[in-house]
Amino acid sequence: MTQRLAIGGSTRVVALLGDPVAHSLSPALHNAAFAALGLDWAYVALRVRAVAVPQAVAGLHALGFAGANVTVPHKQAVRACLEHVDDDAALTGAVNTIVVEADRLTGHNTDVEGFRRALRSVAPEGVAGAEALLIGAGGAARAVAVALLREEVGRLVVAGRTPRRAEEVAGLVAGLSPSTPVRVVPLDDLDGEAVRSARLLVNASSLGMPGAGKVPRVLVDNVGVDHVV
Repeated sequence: MTQRLAIGGSTRVVALLGDPVAHSLSPALHNAAFAALGLDWAYVALRVRAVAVPQAVAGLHALGFAGANVTVPHKQAVRACLEHVDDDAALTGAVNTIVVEADRLTGHNTDVEGFRRALRSVAPEGVAGAEALLIGAGGAARAVAVALLREEVGRLVVAGRTPRRAEEVAGLVAGLSPSTPVRVVPLDDLDGEAVRSARLLVNASSLGMPGAGKVPRVLVDNVGVDHVV
């Protein structure tokens, strides 16, 4: 039997801001963690339309939320709403965590270091000098691009559905590491050779999520046992 949360007048609330959020496992994960730690906290997923992002962010402070996580497609939009951010949020232009303090909201980006930890768990030998194929051009992709530079990849290909945003990711890479070759490919033009030549494949897009479209067949057909995915 599923145990229901005991929510009262003193319960602190944490939110997930995104669109869509119905598929998210974050409420189950965080509420289980809060219960294990004995915290009188509750985690809720809130669907926020793009036009309502500024009001939603301001509402966190007004309503006394403890904080929030931010998911697609709002990570960059939320960054624009915050005056105080950590170094990685400033660098990537994207926020995935908001901490509500007494006099301000502070944005953080934990995607960069979170991705590096995950990558090291599947590729403990490292990826220095390797070619990476990055699918996506939003806030998560920007964080992954920075993480890949810190892991010293040798070459990066950015494949996005929106060419302008993919070029912005490439510009971020070029600005941080001019010596790292970076190439932009429209996702619809991605071919098997680009997939096969990469050692590391990262899907930092919403593709594969409910209602967001399927992962391109060219990726599925050309992934091999030597790829780090």
